[in-house]
Amino acid sequence: MFNMRFFTTLLAFALFSIIACNKDLSPEEQLQKDIEEIQKYLSDKGLTATTTDSGLHYIITQEGTGGHPTLQNTVTVKYKGYFARRHGV
Repeated sequence: MFNMRFFTTLLAFALFSIIACNKDLSPEEQLQKDIEEIQKYLSDKGLTATTTDSGLHYIITQEGTGGHPTLQNTVTVKYKGYFARRHGV
């Protein structure tokens, strides 16, 4: 299990990057800019994240115990999401 707070924070970065895209950049240039921004944030905060093939960054802060949920289980998650502040936005 991974800490949902970090997952949500990184997901918020991804969503913010999509919403706040600079229209002057090509999609490839915007992607590179977003990746650099995420890497800078992680570096500035001293965080080490795992990156999936889809580009999602996550951090496991405390390994969970017990079994894994199945399709029949209900899972409740508590988390907080944050937006990155960019140029006073």
